[in-house]
Amino acid sequence: MVFSYFRSTSANLFLMLTLGLNLAIAQPFSPTHQIRLVVGFGGGTPPDIAARIVAEKLAKLQGMPVIVENIVGASGNLAGEHVARAAPDGHTLLLIPNSGILINPSLFRKMSFDPLKDIVPVSVIYSYPNVLIANKELGVENVQQLVALARSKPGSLSYGSAGAGTTMHLAGEILKSMAGIDIQHVPYRGGTNLFVDLMTSRIQFSFVPTTSTLEQVRYGAVKILAVTSSKRFSLLPDVPTMQELGFPGFDVNVWWGIVAPVMTPPAIVANLQRDLAAIVALPDVRSRFAKLGVEPVGSTAEEFAGLIKAEAPKWRRMIKDMNLAVE
Repeated sequence: MVFSYFRSTSANLFLMLTLGLNLAIAQPFSPTHQIRLVVGFGGGTPPDIAARIVAEKLAKLQGMPVIVENIVGASGNLAGEHVARAAPDGHTLLLIPNSGILINPSLFRKMSFDPLKDIVPVSVIYSYPNVLIANKELGVENVQQLVALARSKPGSLSYGSAGAGTTMHLAGEILKSMAGIDIQHVPYRGGTNLFVDLMTSRIQFSFVPTTSTLEQVRYGAVKILAVTSSKRFSLLPDVPTMQELGFPGFDVNVWWGIVAPVMTPPAIVANLQRDLAAIVALPDVRSRFAKLGVEPVGSTAEEFAGLIKAEAPKWRRMIKDMNLAVE
């Protein structure tokens, strides 16, 4: 999964972490008013639900109310800009996906803030893969059969996504490139219409997040073919990865982390990170996350920063190669 990378953290990063924790012990973060946890997606969505789970626990640990605030628009960029411009004092945080940090800067030609410079990583909270699902009427039992069908009918199969530049779209384009097939991309504004069209055969397949499909998959509403992570997903242990099925290097994992405005003192970041890691380790939080279809993480700030540094070139290159940049 995502965090096998972190086992190779250097001695220098370990020293930075140690110093940061010592600073946090010497200068504990004591919020003076409510903490705002901003989410760039609407109420009732999986990230909103996850944010409220975390906020409830963080309020108890920090001894101050933690309010979830939804600032929706521009693929999460409005929320990101709001937090990037906030005071760097630990009272304004953002729950953001990897797309908001790594994909949007290459996807959008004009952004009012730079996610790689204007925010500081605190902790990755949870992760999940996309799942390749197909309409049952398509008659395919595995990825190989799907590819064979696409090759036999060039341009006739279509797949849906939540929009250009999303990990759902990029996973489809990776499959298209690696398998050498001609398939059509159909972007949607939301998951509801996508599922309706999938069930009625208007589109044939899709790479979809586990957060929106786990129940449909479990109850057999669609045919599940593979997960996009490099290792099997713990909540779907019997489902093979794309790499296992003959697509080496196919790795599209989604993660969500909490960040703060740049220049937030290391002591505050370390204090918040310690609490967030403790929160996602709680049995009831892990259980509630499982119902959402996600795996809890709880990384250190240094691990989070290392993940961003490692993945940024991959997504930048992919967006450029696919010529997906938008105004």
